[in-house]
Parts: sequence; structure tokens; C-alpha cells
Amino acid sequence: MLRIFLLSLIISHMGFISVQSKEQIEENFPDAVYQLIDQNDFFKAKCMLIQEISQNLFLAERFDYENYQNIKNQAFERLTRDCENIPLIFYQLFEKISWKDMQKELTAYQEKIQRQMQAFFVSVSTQDSFYQLPLLEEDKKNIRIIIKTMAEKGLVKLLLERRYLEKKGDQVNYIHPLRFIGYIFSDQKLKDCMRQIKTSKFKWNEFIKGFSRRMDEEYAVDNLTRFIPEFVEQVHPQHPERIEGFMRKKSWEEFVADLLN
Repeated sequence: MLRIFLLSLIISHMGFISVQSKEQIEENFPDAVYQLIDQNDFFKAKCMLIQEISQNLFLAERFDYENYQNIKNQAFERLTRDCENIPLIFYQLFEKISWKDMQKELTAYQEKIQRQMQAFFVSVSTQDSFYQLPLLEEDKKNIRIIIKTMAEKGLVKLLLERRYLEKKGDQVNYIHPLRFIGYIFSDQKLKDCMRQIKTSKFKWNEFIKGFSRRMDEEYAVDNLTRFIPEFVEQVHPQHPERIEGFMRKKSWEEFVADLLN
């Protein structure tokens, strides 16, 4: 019972299916799919169908092929219940959804739930240790990919890989921003990458924009200052006495720039 409650709470926090909004989501879901089909955005429509089926499969806690077929059929019936003229492309999209697609989506969904649960338990505990803030090996790998790609690729290639980088960014978004930046600046190669990023106004602004948003979120719930001592211990900034001042002023860009010195 506790596990189901926590899953509901975290899924709600992630913006998926909450108890309060489930009926509303189910009501709006068909319209959203048909709208994407009308816009000829079949890729997004298929992704939305896969996500809908995988979420229901996850909540049912039965990941076998038979249950996948049942939930897929239920989704199809719900989407076509009140429709007289169903577009042919809709049938084709459903046909293209495979068990392999679903297994891949379920794996990604379960990993995301796991990361959110880890972050949730840390946030509700009395643990004030910077080093207890979650940072998985997979997270470190994703951070390295993001920072190295931003540093080494030109703007045209970055734009071509934007969707890929945004997906990687979504996967590490749950990480506390001080833990995130602490990992980067405790690694000399990543620190050098940050110096390269700073030479491009576009890259630097994009990085600072995302980082500042997360810092603002943690600042709003007074979840920064208590981690400063251990953050300083990990990063060894040249001017540790300045950090609290940056926090008070919410000068996030100055904070990151100062770490580069």
C-alpha cells in the first residue's frame, strides 16, 4: 500500500498520471493524439501512444506480453469510442507499436521513476549531507555526454543534436544543481569543457539558463546554503568566501564563472 502511494505521489510530481487529474488526462488524450495526426506529426503521435500504453502497463505492475496486448487494445477502444471516421494513419500507428518499443519505453520509464524516488527520499529525510544527494553512475555518464558535446560540437551540429541533448538533460534534471555543478568542476576535463563552452555566447547562455532555473527552484525552498561547506570541499574554489554572497544575490552566472577561475 505504501509503495502504491509513493508511486502515485512521485508520478504526480513528474507530471504524468495523478489521482486528481487522471480523468482529465484520459479525456484530453484522444484529442491530443488526433491533433498531432492532423499536423502530420506522426512521430510524436506514435511516441504519445507508446507513452500512454507504457504508463498504464507500469501502473498495472504486469509487464508481460499478454497484459501489454490487453492494455494496447483498451487504449485503442478508448481512443476510437466516439469517432465515426478514424484516419487510416491511426490504425497504422497502432500497428507499428511493437512489444520491443514497449520494453524500451518501460525500461526508460522505470529508470526515471527510480531516480525520482531516490530524490524524493533524500528530500524528505533529515540528511543534510551534500554527498547524500543522488548522483548515479548513469547520471555521471549523461552529464559527461552533455558537457563534452556542448564543448566540442559547432552550433550547426548542436542544433542537429538538440533533441538528443534535451533528452539527456531531462534525465539529469532531477539532480540537485549543486551536486550537478560540483561533479563538473571536480573533474578537470569537464572543467576544461566548461571553459570552451564559455567562449561561445550561445552555448554559455543555454547552459546558464538551465542551471539558473534549477538553482531558483532550490533557492525557493531554502535548499542550497546547507550544502555549501561540502560543495566547497569537493570543488576547492579559489574564492570559497564568495559563494554565500552569490547565493544571497541569486547571481548564478557569476557563481559558475567564478568557479572557472
